[in-house]
Amino acid sequence: MRANPILITGAHRSGTTWVGKIISSSPGIQYVHEPFNIDYNNCGISPFYWFQYVTRGNEDPFYDYIKKRLTAEITPPAEKRVEPWSRWLASAAQPARVLMKDPIAVFSCEWLAARFGMDVAVIIRHPAAFVDCIQRRNWTHDFSHFLKQPLLMEEHLSPFKEEIVRLAEKRHDIFDQAILLWKLIYHVVGKFRLRHADWLFIKHEDLSLDPESGFREIFRHLNIKFNKAARKIIGEHSSSSNPIDGDIHLIKRNSKAIVKKWKNEFTSQQIKKIRESVEPISRNFYANEDWE
Repeated sequence: MRANPILITGAHRSGTTWVGKIISSSPGIQYVHEPFNIDYNNCGISPFYWFQYVTRGNEDPFYDYIKKRLTAEITPPAEKRVEPWSRWLASAAQPARVLMKDPIAVFSCEWLAARFGMDVAVIIRHPAAFVDCIQRRNWTHDFSHFLKQPLLMEEHLSPFKEEIVRLAEKRHDIFDQAILLWKLIYHVVGKFRLRHADWLFIKHEDLSLDPESGFREIFRHLNIKFNKAARKIIGEHSSSSNPIDGDIHLIKRNSKAIVKKWKNEFTSQQIKKIRESVEPISRNFYANEDWE
């Protein structure tokens, strides 16, 4: 019997890749990378927006696409040696459990959980750390993609309509864009947290400061065996000997040093602006000491 598929989501640059890759290193887990990311997949659907919001009411163009991505296919190894083939035969004997890592699917969590029985884990990241990452990557966002989704605006983002329109009509500084993105994403995540006691909500900072304990809890919640191999790969990917920053796809980082890196990147005035802008939402996740 196939176990429930797993969804790892949250804001982009919140550690979803780190978490997804660590979990998918476990035997029997097959990793699926960002089916909602329009840079990688157009899925034959038009229009297909950034942060697409899918519900039972508009699922028809998306259901078969996602169902196909969640159907694990274990391909035989190209190597002719005995060891990889024995591993493949063992995996093929039992259907793989699919892990879908996709921050862009964050608004569609409830649909994915309801329609595909997904076990959901949501990563929460400190607002200042998120803004720092987005600004350093120089990642802009087209806020018109929210306005072109009336159901998303009506059901979730209406309190922010004026801000979204302002940033959609005229490109603003990435600093301001990142602040608004964090607010939109974690406003909705906050609603999900109140509605879904069975979902796992993880602060990136807690996981970074104590990776072994944090991942042990994630593995327990997802009913995945936590063993010596898991402990080893977690240690390798969070060691203090790893770089603090680097290539976007690099997931071996000095996890403890990342937590307060943003404090050295912003002035006190910038930190104050971030906090004042996000406080109505961030207070649900972060206390005063998390800004010090």
